[in-house]
Amino acid sequence: MKLDRTINSKKTYSGRIINVRVDEILLESGKSTLREVVEHDPIVAILPIDNNENIILVSQYRHPAKKYVLEVPAGLIENGEDPEKAALRELMEETGYGSKKLELIGKIWASPGFTDEYMNFYIAKDLYPKKLPHDDDEEILIKKIHMSAAPDLIKNGTINDSKTIALILMALTLQN
Repeated sequence: MKLDRTINSKKTYSGRIINVRVDEILLESGKSTLREVVEHDPIVAILPIDNNENIILVSQYRHPAKKYVLEVPAGLIENGEDPEKAALRELMEETGYGSKKLELIGKIWASPGFTDEYMNFYIAKDLYPKKLPHDDDEEILIKKIHMSAAPDLIKNGTINDSKTIALILMALTLQN
């Protein structure tokens, strides 16, 4: 059930990927307070698994982290785009693979304390080569890792992207 306690809202920044607004909201106590909200379009995140139980991850430079981050292929759902089509598009753009078996396994909030970003999680199997051009602003390296190695890579910090960790753990839970 959606509960809207907004009294007033003011957009303070509009950008290419995010917008920022400040909302005045009403608390249960009757007191009002301010909340800063980062507006972000919903995304898809895909865990590609090949026939040998390897997961295909991408390593991308992420400027806020100032390093390359190992993560699942992911991207924005374009305005009016079906999430499943967005997942297949992102899979092809970032990994060079298509999928004959794409399954939605969950939807989660990225960090609901400050952003409205909502993530649609997919597992892609029955992979086949099908490449779309990368986005102009992406530098991507492909990494294949056996699924059984993923928990150790999460534990030792090699995989430290939250959506990637959540999606891998969800997939492992489904296998058991």
